[in-house]
Amino acid sequence: MTFTLHRLHAFRALIGIFLMLATVPAFAQDPVPSIHQIESAFYSAHPELAEPKVLPKRALPADLQETVQLKKAVYGFHPYWQNGSETNYAFSLLSHLVYFSGDIIDSTGGFSSTHNWATASVVSDAQRYGTKVHFAVTLFGGHAKLLNSPTARQNLINNILIEINRRNADGCNVDFERIDSTLAVQFRSFIYDLGVALHGAGKELTVELPAVDWSKDKAMFGSSFLALTNPVVDLYFIMLYDYYWSGSSTAGPVAPLSVANYNVTKSIDYYLDVGYPASKLIAGYPYYGLDWPVVSDARMAAATASANSRTYTAVKNNYIDTIAASNKFFDATYSVPWYRYQTAGGWRQTWYDDSASLALKYDLVASRNLGGTGMWALGYDGTEPELWRLLKAKFAEPVIAGRSVFDDFEASVGRFDRSPTYSGSTTGIATSSYAVFTNDVAKSGLGALLVSLVDNASSTSDWNVRLLSASGNAAGNVAVTMPGRIGFWLKTATASPSAELGIAVDDGATLLRSPRLSVINDGEWHFYEWDLEETGWKVFTTGVDTVVIGPTVTLDAVMFYAPNGSSAWTSFVDEVGYAPTTAVGKEAVSVPAEFELENNWPNPFNPSTQVGVRIPESGIVKLAVFDLLGREVAVLMNEFKMTGYYTATWNAIGFASGVYFCQLQAGGRTITKKMLLQK
Repeated sequence: MTFTLHRLHAFRALIGIFLMLATVPAFAQDPVPSIHQIESAFYSAHPELAEPKVLPKRALPADLQETVQLKKAVYGFHPYWQNGSETNYAFSLLSHLVYFSGDIIDSTGGFSSTHNWATASVVSDAQRYGTKVHFAVTLFGGHAKLLNSPTARQNLINNILIEINRRNADGCNVDFERIDSTLAVQFRSFIYDLGVALHGAGKELTVELPAVDWSKDKAMFGSSFLALTNPVVDLYFIMLYDYYWSGSSTAGPVAPLSVANYNVTKSIDYYLDVGYPASKLIAGYPYYGLDWPVVSDARMAAATASANSRTYTAVKNNYIDTIAASNKFFDATYSVPWYRYQTAGGWRQTWYDDSASLALKYDLVASRNLGGTGMWALGYDGTEPELWRLLKAKFAEPVIAGRSVFDDFEASVGRFDRSPTYSGSTTGIATSSYAVFTNDVAKSGLGALLVSLVDNASSTSDWNVRLLSASGNAAGNVAVTMPGRIGFWLKTATASPSAELGIAVDDGATLLRSPRLSVINDGEWHFYEWDLEETGWKVFTTGVDTVVIGPTVTLDAVMFYAPNGSSAWTSFVDEVGYAPTTAVGKEAVSVPAEFELENNWPNPFNPSTQVGVRIPESGIVKLAVFDLLGREVAVLMNEFKMTGYYTATWNAIGFASGVYFCQLQAGGRTITKKMLLQK
């Protein structure tokens, strides 16, 4: 039996009834069944609705077909009842796909069902794109039987390995929920044993963490659990949803960003405070909302019955377009959208997440330097592209054909193992300046190089800082062949207004300085790159104009420039590397024919919209927003960009409804498009 659109209404009615039957105290009072458990039980009770879907296949938009490199993990759950939906997945934007689920038999450690795991096409589809595949195993009750039986535990470990090897998968996801705190020791012991077995087979382990650890004295997921499991667990997925759930006494946000007694920010900070490594934490966010019958049109009105779930695509296609603007809101307190409407003479409220609220949540992933993000669940966005585009904007970057990285600063300073004052060519800074590894910030991966420069008060020289690679010894550096480009990512917010960057290279005959690039001082990551064949190179010692001869070149140093007396300058450097510019390399990149500013989507919008730009030649690109009076009200992009396609998001919270203009300035051209903010 296949899923067809005319059965959708029956599906909604059934799941609404099921959710009502699941009512227990609200989340803020007691642990409750998660959306994982509720939906799993529902589809087990209604297998006819879990048959593979027949959905209209669409060609992914061109920008979602581009080859990208993920900066962090993107960990997406694919429930078996979404089989068929994978035709609309942008697999290049997923580091992991989690097939949900294998249902555990508590008494034996076997599986009552693996729900087509052995044959599901989504597994092989993900593997073709290089996306890692994890097999999720679930146990929502009967934990004591399993965990108190050494035989059942070992059987389960053996059976997990069998299923993972059956599909040549990469690992296992353990989703045990609402475990009694008296089983804390047995549970963490089981996780440890499973992790040892998986790592011994070259496989990975991810463990699900609740948004709130309700166990007595935080026994389940506190420091004791972490101390034993951390050596064998690769990722911890925090289920950052169900703060308000179907049985809550009032309507409210499924995933409030902050403010509420329990919220996304507080949950993340709790696990960080316990000591969970930020690099192993995955912030899981909802691609669904909840729709409550309520007593009135008041915000967060009391619920009269349990809520129905609403996937993102259902909200967008079946509800939001029919709701009057006066009944649609972006909640300033919880940073999520919601709307109200009337049906059958009564009021209902739906609270959910969209690209604007998820953008704020993804920013939290970046600010806490977490390992990545994830979602429950893939397929819940249907054929809509905007959530994929948001993932791309926040967690991916274009692949520069052939680019190799010399130093990625994943665990150390790499070749940059000398103080900024080590070189005799350095002037203007104090000996208290330093360069060290940090794992607090990273462009991608786990760490970056922190460079702290301090003015030498007794010097009258401008800052001319030669931060050496391999102590300036060409033999210790990576040799590259011309033609090509050397560059790195840098982030700073404390540079002098006239600060500049450059590099020094050794072409085998001469030490040379590159042209200087102005520093973008906005606290964001920006890519700086120098073409070895461009003009403007100078002999390092004399400043005489010259060219890089090659054909073999090594990087000597990263150069920092600032005026004498500048304030302390802290910056972060990541992914120092090289990209060839041979004909083959150029052909590997999709080069736009001309500058293009795409229409924003959505339009009209509230409160967030995205804009795409195509850049046919490298250079400074500025993308800004103006009001009707011609005043610049927002700058979305103002930096050096390589050839390619880029997106930017404007969050118009705090701006009045009306017409605005988005303007692209690049390559000597100016292109303007109209946008409508409609609150």
